[in-house]
Amino acid sequence: MGFLSKHYEKIILAGFLLVFIVALVYLIAVFSQSMEITEKDLTLVMRQADYSMKFDELGEETAEEGKKQYAALKDLSTAKTWMGSVNRDPDSPVSTDFILPIKAARCPHCEKIIPSMYFERKDNCPLCGGKLEQLAERKPDDMLKDADGDGMPDVFEIKHGLNPSDPGDKMTDLDGDGFPNYIEYLAETSPSDPKSRPPLAERLSLRGIRRNRIPLQLANVMTNNSEKKEEWLVQVQLQTRAKRWTTEFVKLGATLKLGSDIYKIADIDFKEEEQFDKRLNQPRQVNVSTITIQNTLKEGEEPIVVEIKKPVFENLIRIGLRDDHTERNFVAAIGDSIQIGDADTGMDKYVILSADAADSADSADAADSVGSGSVTIGEDKPEGKKFVIREKSALRAKIEEIVGEEQKRAPQMPHDMMMDGPQFPPMPGKPSRGNRTPPARFNPDF
Repeated sequence: MGFLSKHYEKIILAGFLLVFIVALVYLIAVFSQSMEITEKDLTLVMRQADYSMKFDELGEETAEEGKKQYAALKDLSTAKTWMGSVNRDPDSPVSTDFILPIKAARCPHCEKIIPSMYFERKDNCPLCGGKLEQLAERKPDDMLKDADGDGMPDVFEIKHGLNPSDPGDKMTDLDGDGFPNYIEYLAETSPSDPKSRPPLAERLSLRGIRRNRIPLQLANVMTNNSEKKEEWLVQVQLQTRAKRWTTEFVKLGATLKLGSDIYKIADIDFKEEEQFDKRLNQPRQVNVSTITIQNTLKEGEEPIVVEIKKPVFENLIRIGLRDDHTERNFVAAIGDSIQIGDADTGMDKYVILSADAADSADSADAADSVGSGSVTIGEDKPEGKKFVIREKSALRAKIEEIVGEEQKRAPQMPHDMMMDGPQFPPMPGKPSRGNRTPPARFNPDF
């Protein structure tokens, strides 16, 4: 005991030294073995199946008794313990086994949960009998939050770099594509990306529909008592560049230079009809003959029938369109294509499909036949969308509608008549300057 008490520290130190030596020897042995590992030692040995293999006549593996215990999931749908989802009530249009989900909503009358099918069919509630309407899609509350009340949710404004606290950015155009931010929100396009926008056709307005006046007027057709059209004489009036009318007598087949075109008299139709003359207070025979002229410089153009003392217009209808955003004007005919846009917004190509003139100036004093109405254009691609262009563009109509609704919702200040200046009636026969609307002018060159 005396020896242990005197040398116990040396004994403990010797024990630790022995453990260290053993560990070092073990580490050297492990390192030596790892240096001897080959690729064969790392190869995984394929494990044999726990059941015997059996194949049918087609060479496909079939399950034996020993294999069936591993095919439980595969055979679960056909096992007797698995009950399929079936409608237990054949008279009920909906069914669920509490595993398959079912669309449901709360009845606004009895506040009970019922299948949404009754709302889709606009049927009555099966519990209280209340009339149901189509369900509207509802977004989460955080998607509907609108701090500035401009109609655009805060999450939408933050996403596109708008100020959710500024209602003034509602009708501004962040990306410069011509469409205000609020209209892009309604169209589900991006107000921060000029290439994500509604169709550029909505920026188009109709400036007018016109046909050029041909400087020709038929005055008379004389047969000279002959049945041969070649011997008939046609009296026409031609308008010079000085806007003066001159008279000429021509025959069938003659050519007339009218403006920049040359027309040939292709046919003459002599006809008289009985009309009542108010001055003579008796009926008389009136010459209502016509001639047919053909443009010799434009192949394939339809001939034009000219009536006595009636203005003559070209077959070609010219259509004037305007891009309200860029103020660019387009002149096109039916069948022509136009392109709208730029490198920032991208280009949209449209084809002029038809024109419907609401009114026209078909009078002897009119230089051109000009009218308003509507024009139908279509996207220049298979099954492209069609647009009707009117004097007010679709974009302008939307903006005015939105502004009008805002004015209706705005609180109206009481009108103080004492704040008004003296009121004077307009001069007789003249509209007041404030109420006078200048007549719409149509530039012949659009």
